[in-house]
Amino acid sequence: PLKTYDANFHIFFASHYVHHWFDPWNPKWFAGFSQTTYPPLAQQWVAVLSWILGLNMAYMAVQLAAILLLVVGVYRFSLLWVSPRAASFAALASVFLGSESILVYSAGQLPTTFAAPIYLLALPYLFEWVRHGGWRSFLKASALFAAAAAAHHVTLLFGSFFFALPVLALVFLERDEGERT
Repeated sequence: PLKTYDANFHIFFASHYVHHWFDPWNPKWFAGFSQTTYPPLAQQWVAVLSWILGLNMAYMAVQLAAILLLVVGVYRFSLLWVSPRAASFAALASVFLGSESILVYSAGQLPTTFAAPIYLLALPYLFEWVRHGGWRSFLKASALFAAAAAAHHVTLLFGSFFFALPVLALVFLERDEGERT
């Protein structure tokens, strides 16, 4: 993953956060630019962990955490649609996704691989809030959606169409049924 297309870009951004956490202006590239043009959460996690692991290993650790978090996100999202056993199989199968391999080992898209599982973790709370109400579900969904947007805004935009709309359709289809089992 360190030799991928975008890995150095994200490590470069993380390096700026290590040295200038509260200064969004980065003078080291193209005569200076604002780092706020790119959602910062994944690079900031790399920066925080770099104090212990160094930048390269911190990048690898955050990428590994994103991959492991994907398993949990797929499991929780799958529970909306299938039984716990089938959701377990889906979570296990998510480790072998070809698209995830391309994102991690070819493109180096740390923000995408970091935002997608956070977004998947938010969707069950969205379902619970819309279906049953409750302020806790709303707060959890809002916090996770905000974290996903802070990691990668495009993942959140596409995820809304491909994942949130079907979840809202599921709420609509189950509105007349009793409690979910």
